[in-house]
Amino acid sequence: MTTSVKLNDQISIPIVGTPLPHISKPPTNTTQHNQLAYGTGTAWYKSSGDNSINRDLVEAIKTAIRLGYRHLDGAEVYGTEAELGVAIKESGRGLPLQLSTVRHLAQLLLSARLPGSQPAIGENWVKRFIDRHEELKSKYTRKYDYQRAKSENPHLIQSWFMRVRETIEKYGIVEGDIYNMDETGFQMGITSTAKVVCGMETRQSHAKALQPGNRKWVTAIVCMNAVGWALPPQIIFAAANHQSLWYHDIPDDYTISVSKNGWTTDELGLGWL
Repeated sequence: MTTSVKLNDQISIPIVGTPLPHISKPPTNTTQHNQLAYGTGTAWYKSSGDNSINRDLVEAIKTAIRLGYRHLDGAEVYGTEAELGVAIKESGRGLPLQLSTVRHLAQLLLSARLPGSQPAIGENWVKRFIDRHEELKSKYTRKYDYQRAKSENPHLIQSWFMRVRETIEKYGIVEGDIYNMDETGFQMGITSTAKVVCGMETRQSHAKALQPGNRKWVTAIVCMNAVGWALPPQIIFAAANHQSLWYHDIPDDYTISVSKNGWTTDELGLGWL
């Protein structure tokens, strides 16, 4: 695949990003259509000292993210970094940074500001940085499967919840008759989490860390209604036969099952209900 493209002035620039799936016809000078970075300079340039948020730029960046752009070009001289942050935040597509990453980035900035010297970020700098900014806080991540992350579409999710609300209002469904069932996987051999820096309004469930999609899982199926009553869960192990030595202190009303890959099946789900 071509790694650069030649402009009209004969200057070659590298191709970055990933293919845009909604564009089927590639340019004649490349073997595959690749996504260039979406730039926020020149036309959106802000003068020094302008701390306002340009909502037109924010919406433009959000549109670029929705279309599939993942390389968003911003430079300090443009003055558009605030708009980039707002757009990424409102799009719900960003992932929080680990404390070690924040420390590393701060060290890079400090070294760039003081070239020729060897300054070092203090051991407690990240914690004090978070304490100085009320809009930030640190949380522990939860694992988030890679394939699920790639498929998540905030607009489709919002449309689905709108349809649920309309159905409830149309048929007068009471809260006690609204049930939600879901399954979650516990990765074998991976139990640790990491502290990350995120916005103060971020819920605990939104502090996510991507994980590989090739690990074996033990599946837990849970079901509860809108008033808080819950069915005892079902735990599914990847095995041919059930062995009680796998676990300790599980309540008697839990349903323990096995399947070839540790996933649920129609038969297991019906037996649980």
